[in-house]
Amino acid sequence: MNREDGELISARAADLLKACDRSNAPRFTAFLTEGECALAQQTLERLHGSFAFFGGYAQAQRRILCVHPPEYAPEEQAYPIACVHLTYRRADNLTHRDVLGALMHLRLRRDAIGDILPQEGLTQVFLHKPVAQLVCDELRKIGRVGVRAELAAYTGSFVQEFEPIEGTVPSLRLDAVVSLAARISREKSAVLIHGGQVTVGGLPVLTPSALIGQDAVFSARGFGKFRLAQVSGITKKGRLHITIEKFK
Repeated sequence: MNREDGELISARAADLLKACDRSNAPRFTAFLTEGECALAQQTLERLHGSFAFFGGYAQAQRRILCVHPPEYAPEEQAYPIACVHLTYRRADNLTHRDVLGALMHLRLRRDAIGDILPQEGLTQVFLHKPVAQLVCDELRKIGRVGVRAELAAYTGSFVQEFEPIEGTVPSLRLDAVVSLAARISREKSAVLIHGGQVTVGGLPVLTPSALIGQDAVFSARGFGKFRLAQVSGITKKGRLHITIEKFK
């Protein structure tokens, strides 16, 4: 996200707060990225606005912002989100990229599409409610795979899988943790950080010496998304033993 995009998100959050105050009714965005959510949150906290995020299920990464009156926080059902089930043969394999490409081919805006959760024979997709029926009506194939699209409730059966990465670091400096996670040198890690290619909590961090805490979620462009899952001890040489989980 560049500076202009960040300023646009902050301005949009402020405008939503003004609209909410005028009408005394909740106002919703379309789906936001993790970084956009973080920027909107910073803006609304500074302006003392009442707000919440929801993406269709508790662990959602792409979420819709709701700015609401202080005395009225909408229920989850009030968010303009629909869950669409794509079912297909269990022998077929569809990836997140396959499904996203098919949805974009329908000329959907990216912010109309929330999380995409592929499983065997079923992919659950969260969509901005106004476009959900269009997907059900028009999506019949993804590549060579025939699919059936229908509105349905989230099953709650999706489990995020991780690849564990264990090792030691001299400290919890961002460059050291990214070096272990991405399996690159600290020098290369620092270059990524200075170049704005590393985010923590969805926002770029440009300082290699910044400290990262347990449970922090971070991404390095080209290498993936990670979580600092555990700091489990200190070696005889004073290094920290940590476990990182890489999102699959």
